[in-house]
Amino acid sequence: MTRGIGKYQIETAQESRLKILRALSSGEWVRYRDVVVRAGVGTTTASKFLKLLEKAGEVEKKVDLESGEYPYPVLYRLTPKGMEVLKAVKRRKMAEEAQPYDIVKSVREKIRDRIEKTIRYMAPKLEAKRGGLSPKLKSLLAMYATAATLGFFHPNFKDASERLKVFSDGLAEGLEIAVNPPIQGSDEDEALGEAVLEFLSHLFKSRGYREKVAKKGKLTVFFTLDLTKIDFSSKEKSDALFWGLVFEGLHREGKT
Repeated sequence: MTRGIGKYQIETAQESRLKILRALSSGEWVRYRDVVVRAGVGTTTASKFLKLLEKAGEVEKKVDLESGEYPYPVLYRLTPKGMEVLKAVKRRKMAEEAQPYDIVKSVREKIRDRIEKTIRYMAPKLEAKRGGLSPKLKSLLAMYATAATLGFFHPNFKDASERLKVFSDGLAEGLEIAVNPPIQGSDEDEALGEAVLEFLSHLFKSRGYREKVAKKGKLTVFFTLDLTKIDFSSKEKSDALFWGLVFEGLHREGKT
């Protein structure tokens, strides 16, 4: 009788694989016995997963014939593919550990504000063409404003105002944002809400990408900024981030 693989076995296997990857995270050649010690696993487990990782192209192996030792030492190191896998795992772990941020209220208000601004922009143009705004035209305008602002669906006449509310509320509630360090204060809350909408606006400029996201029903983004790679003081890093944003804003306005 064949037994199925349970959740525990899967999780244990994933953890063992991760331990091996971490043991080789330096990118240098590591002796087999040192891999076992660093990973904190048994020799049977280490041998099994090193073979699997080598087969997957995430680890490479060589025998050191020049060490003067016998039996010859066996060495392992991560391939570029293995390095990328390890980085992806670290990113996922950071995302899971980040503090959840209640973005619904902030983003819902911003979405509606953008829609209102779009309506105010479009209304005079339509008024000039049509000689006035009928209730039906106002409903159509609201729908087009939403489409122009967010680009998610094609507008239609039926129940326009209610659909507008349902859509903006649903979009806001569907956003799950996790940040680290945690948001503290209204200025940080405001900045993050704006950043999320700007980010979505850039992503959904591509019609093809909008359609793929709409079809899939979910968009997942991991965003990690690791400033430990920069040898600056925290004050210098803070100043560099701020002035980088200022310069980008001036550049967009054609002032640089």
